[in-house]
Amino acid sequence: MFGRAVWRLISGILFLYIAVHLAFNHFDLRWMPPYPDLSFVTDSPKKKKPDGPLVSTDGFLRPDEGVNKTEILPNSGVQFVDAVPKPKLRQRLKISEDFLNKFKNVAKRLHRSTTLPANFVLFTVINKAFVNVTMNLLCNLYALPPPPPPAKSKKWQKNVGNLALTRAVLVVALHEQSCAELRAKWHEPNSPRHKQLMKVRANLMAVLSETKIPFVMFESDAIWLQNPMEFFAKQQTVLDDANVVLSLNSIKGQQRLGANLIIAFANNGTRRLLQELRRQLNQDENLLDQEVIINQLCHSQFGGGVLCRQFSLLDISDGIWLRLSDGERLARRWPLIVHNNFYTQIEDKMARQAINGFWFLSSKNSCNLSKAQRILEKYNKISQKSGE
Repeated sequence: MFGRAVWRLISGILFLYIAVHLAFNHFDLRWMPPYPDLSFVTDSPKKKKPDGPLVSTDGFLRPDEGVNKTEILPNSGVQFVDAVPKPKLRQRLKISEDFLNKFKNVAKRLHRSTTLPANFVLFTVINKAFVNVTMNLLCNLYALPPPPPPAKSKKWQKNVGNLALTRAVLVVALHEQSCAELRAKWHEPNSPRHKQLMKVRANLMAVLSETKIPFVMFESDAIWLQNPMEFFAKQQTVLDDANVVLSLNSIKGQQRLGANLIIAFANNGTRRLLQELRRQLNQDENLLDQEVIINQLCHSQFGGGVLCRQFSLLDISDGIWLRLSDGERLARRWPLIVHNNFYTQIEDKMARQAINGFWFLSSKNSCNLSKAQRILEKYNKISQKSGE
């Protein structure tokens, strides 16, 4: 009798534990997004999951465990500038005149040689944490369909990427090691380092505007589903002489305009706006959020008429798109660019891109061009169907 009672007690406790465990998981994990449909990622989604950091099926190689010395994209033309000194977090970061001269010369050379609509230069600033996502985005850009060849020229080869995009990219790194890693492989928001990154970026955007170069400031943790350059060039028309066009945050309130993507046209209004952004950031060491300043300047039409426009979230989406179900994605027009800005840790950003099938690097951090082209081509077909 005593033994039966003990077993009944143990069985009751075990049943209660299982019931509580299942209930906790059901209610506590409802916020998790559904696992995405992998049919557009790989030809055999049931047999092979998408590769990428933290979800790799072919082995994970950390950046410091080995360096791939193979030149994987010959003549890709990406320009790297690494003369910015290593930041000292407790001191104001100063940019040397030698670096600024080098930066302006490289930007002018890219502006003269670019074949992109409106002669845009694609510009970004990175630190050491963003080396891998920058590599992934460069692979993304290279895999986008290139512009059609001239009528008399031969067809593009299958293994040739979009050199028009990569040859217009200007990357500024805060550490020489970051540029060295990118050259070798390609031939956190509120932290002090991130705040200095934002200040360097604002200073260099002002320099580009003073050099009268139209540019697209992008962030390297984004995903480019389609080539947006024709769309960007059409944002400035004769009737609507915009100075800058900015991305939107999917939040309501005073900080509606985002700084993840900025199109800056070469005119006096753009120059005044970016000079004022630089002045305010440099004047007050405690003023760290450039989005707050940009929203204030744009809403007040700073300088007697600076005109800021914004993209629709249907065209340039923020990170909420990566958390939508497949049905929700198909029910709307697919964006040209998706910003991976719902996560603060770089490991979470990379994992989210990989889970959604947008990690294009191999386990050795080389650009897997065929994989990237296949995935982007399938996404393009799906987006065309959703837009019908």
